[in-house]
Amino acid sequence: MGLSRRAFLQQTGLALLTLGITEKFLEGYAQALAQSTNRKLALLIGIDQYRQNAPLKGCKTDVELQKELLIYRFGFKPQDVVTLTDQQATRENIETTFSEHLIAQANPSDVVVFHYSGYGTRIGLSNSTISPPAINLVDSFVPVDGVIPTKAKPASNYLLKDTLLLLARALNTDKLTLVLDTGYQKAIEELQGNLRIRALPHDQGILSLEAIAAKEQLQTRYNQQLKPRKRKFPPGTLLSAANSSTIAVERQWQDFSAGVLTYALTQHLWETAENYKIQVIFNQVKQKINRDIGKLEQPVLITEKKPTLTYYSPLLSNLSAEGVIIEVNPDNTGKVFLGGFAPLILVNNPIGSCFIVFAANAEILIQLNSLQGITGTFNCLNPPGENTPAVGNFIQEKIRVLPRHLGLNIALGEKLERIERVDATSAFANVNSVANVINRGEQHIDYIIGKIESQDKTEKFLAYSLFSPLGEPLSKTIGKTPEAVKVAVTRLTPKLDNLLAFKWFNCLDNQATSRLPVKVSMTVTDKLEKELLTVETLRGSQLKFLQSSSSLSNLPISALL
Repeated sequence: MGLSRRAFLQQTGLALLTLGITEKFLEGYAQALAQSTNRKLALLIGIDQYRQNAPLKGCKTDVELQKELLIYRFGFKPQDVVTLTDQQATRENIETTFSEHLIAQANPSDVVVFHYSGYGTRIGLSNSTISPPAINLVDSFVPVDGVIPTKAKPASNYLLKDTLLLLARALNTDKLTLVLDTGYQKAIEELQGNLRIRALPHDQGILSLEAIAAKEQLQTRYNQQLKPRKRKFPPGTLLSAANSSTIAVERQWQDFSAGVLTYALTQHLWETAENYKIQVIFNQVKQKINRDIGKLEQPVLITEKKPTLTYYSPLLSNLSAEGVIIEVNPDNTGKVFLGGFAPLILVNNPIGSCFIVFAANAEILIQLNSLQGITGTFNCLNPPGENTPAVGNFIQEKIRVLPRHLGLNIALGEKLERIERVDATSAFANVNSVANVINRGEQHIDYIIGKIESQDKTEKFLAYSLFSPLGEPLSKTIGKTPEAVKVAVTRLTPKLDNLLAFKWFNCLDNQATSRLPVKVSMTVTDKLEKELLTVETLRGSQLKFLQSSSSLSNLPISALL
């Protein structure tokens, strides 16, 4: 005898509540199952190693971040997620795989995700329809074979953005998401600190005959599919790190790099527990990026007017998570993917931290043993023979472990001479708040010591100062008189102590991960009792013991002082 959906929820409710799974969670899971019958296809491109250009470092990490998110958070099948990285990502391979994997297979109700991380640029194309012919700069993606050597000037073998949009319009489904973590505008000045530009200088050369012919062939092949669609833009959603005139960057963390947009997006989708529309998610991700790097990168969202779910798919689970189990060994050890963990914690060596594993039949505790980038190894702390974790189980932080002797990573500015670098390194060795002195780009940095034009109007000189990872001078750190770099380090030591305290504060922030239900409100104590601000732990409301805000005590601020 079959069960109705309502009867199923009612009859299983008591058993599931004993596992900490609420009816709200079950409703979300049932919704996910109901919408998971349609196929979900993805093509992820990430190019770090270029044949003719300086390498990038975070594009393959972007692919890993997206792949694990799509599989474990949104229910994509591994065989339906195709990746092309480095030498695989030629222009022809990208176009062919898009045609064969996405266009040939996608049905009207299917979900499609395309992701590109790599260099972008703009190339001049001749417009021969006017006289005299004009050169138009068009946005382009740089595949691994982006430059073709010829006897004369090398030809550019770029994948035009117009070609990608042509392929997108040929899809039979409107449930398409394009994520483009690349830029088309090269910054005038090289950025300092942890950031690297994902754009090449504008190309005034010629587009290869192969690239031109490929676009014409695609136009001919999909002409019948394109005729009924009079859209100028592709269906679905376009999420881009930059437009034609802004820049896109990747960020260096401890031993890995990642695109700022991709990391912010995927990490946020791990820590969220609600099926928010893409417009809401985008605004939250944009705010996260602004907090991290200011207005340097301004992502762009182009979507249909009707709000839609991110990736046109509900979350498989209404639990937020720091990551997911991706491998389990017979000896109760394994690997864990930590894509939802705050990056500031990852770069500060949280070895020994403990996580709760949400399995189908029990609550399991694991401990982090080692960390490589965003993947770690663990051992299970449950007694042998008891419940063991399984691949796909979500994890949530329970105990955070940080190094006892946490310190600052200081990078040496590009303008420092060799002798200044030697003296600065020697001076910082005597500063307790500084852990490492490194060159820019080697690993994650907290601050930079460099030189800047003095603010003295009567005497011009290059003064020593501390800078943020973005290269912005820190307030009240610029030297007022000419000084040796060792003297500057001594002058800056009290400031460095304060900055280390601020780092500790940020590393201890657990608003997103705490399982303790806490809500703090600031209210004006007048007749109107107007509430100015409310802050609460994000995860407390998901736990079974937090039924309503009425269980929380209200204390006047005087009781806390």
